[in-house]
Amino acid sequence: MPQARVLPGLNEWQVWGLQLLVFPTDPATALRQEWWNGLAMGPPEESRRKQFELVETGTYDGFNLTVSVDFQKIAWKVSAQLQADPFPYELPTIGDYPAVRDRFVDMMSPWLAERCPPVQRIGFAGALVLPTADHQAAYRQLDAYLATVQVDPNSTDFTYRVNRPVPSDSDIVHLTVNRIGTWSAVKVNAAIRVAVPGGAIQPPAAESKLYGCMLEFDVNTSAEWPGPLPTGRRVDLLRELARKATEMAQQGDNP
Repeated sequence: MPQARVLPGLNEWQVWGLQLLVFPTDPATALRQEWWNGLAMGPPEESRRKQFELVETGTYDGFNLTVSVDFQKIAWKVSAQLQADPFPYELPTIGDYPAVRDRFVDMMSPWLAERCPPVQRIGFAGALVLPTADHQAAYRQLDAYLATVQVDPNSTDFTYRVNRPVPSDSDIVHLTVNRIGTWSAVKVNAAIRVAVPGGAIQPPAAESKLYGCMLEFDVNTSAEWPGPLPTGRRVDLLRELARKATEMAQQGDNP
């Protein structure tokens, strides 16, 4: 009889980054806009514009926030940054998944409802990490999340990626939602070295090796749906996509 899988609580997943992605019906017009002001009501800390790309970054509502626009999509992203001070003895994250998810969805909902242009598709993506003690613990955790795959804890370079499409829970006829999950293990090496005259190589003044089980998800509405998506349904769709991403983190890969 197969042994029951033991999965950690949802709040043990830590967030490396979350994204809202929308695919405008008129990308050229979307590319000419400055979207940051429409959300933060002020200028970004940094802005870079090229012919077919705009990237605006700054701090908003306690997040490191970036909006990037190209000839296909608008992407809003919150992410963690590796800090040298204090020295990182833990994986660089921005908080537990349920709390960060709810804040991000609440932050993006007014923009999505009131300022976002007409869109063909919408997606909710992210990278979550579950800290583990070492390499083998990360692989054993992956084995627990992947019911249809046997993961050897002594193996290396394991990556498992699958899309499991399902009908949307909404009342939008024939709309399908892609549930793409990429499961892997992560290792972060952090070290501080002190420079000395003459360039002699010195041992690290401090170092750490950080391990974890990683889930990268991309939950999005199907590209085959004719669109555009109803404006009044966009926030509900974002919340649906977030729920489906949460099921992946909570239950693992379910065929």
